Amino acid sequence: MNLLHYFMSNHNHNMIHKPTCYFEVYERYFNKFIGKNPKVLEIGIGQGGSLKMWREYFGESSQIIGFDINEKCRTFEEEGIKIYIGDQSSIQSLSLMTKEEIEFDIIIDDGGHSMNQQITSYKYLIQFLKMGGVYLCEDVGTSYIKEYKDQEETFVDMAKRRIDYVNSPGDIKAIHFHNSMVVFEKGLNEAHNTLAIGKATI
Repeated sequence: MNLLHYFMSNHNHNMIHKPTCYFEVYERYFNKFIGKNPKVLEIGIGQGGSLKMWREYFGESSQIIGFDINEKCRTFEEEGIKIYIGDQSSIQSLSLMTKEEIEFDIIIDDGGHSMNQQITSYKYLIQFLKMGGVYLCEDVGTSYIKEYKDQEETFVDMAKRRIDYVNSPGDIKAIHFHNSMVVFEKGLNEAHNTLAIGKATI
């Protein structure tokens, strides 16, 4: 049981609703930020339980930003946790937040899960992710569910098309596909520096 799963199972907190397979993925990509005071944006607050989970996991000096369309989520704001209300499919809504919150170490999209919501959020917010940062979109299984396909391009389609970005100069260093999750790692892709060491024998 990793630290996040332990928190979920052993603390008194508001509801956290996560598939158990997600915790291994969180640990794989988020572990390096523990104790480094990261700035974390979570889209889709739900009942607010995961906001406290992230703060517990990353440390009391971390900054947790919540973004949700439900006005009632303002009640989850407290020391170390800031809440913004808006529509993740609206660049205008997102830009009101990014006027104040310029850079993030981690962005987690656990919002509405429609194609327009997921794609709009990614395309706008990736510019605000720091180098070395992680963008994680959850529940991408909705790319295969008719009710969530409010446009022709699905989030998974978009992510697959960006594989070429990894193999060309740019700032998407890696893309990882997991069960119902896609993870983007931001970093400079520069020309390869190669090593050839040892004696050639043939």
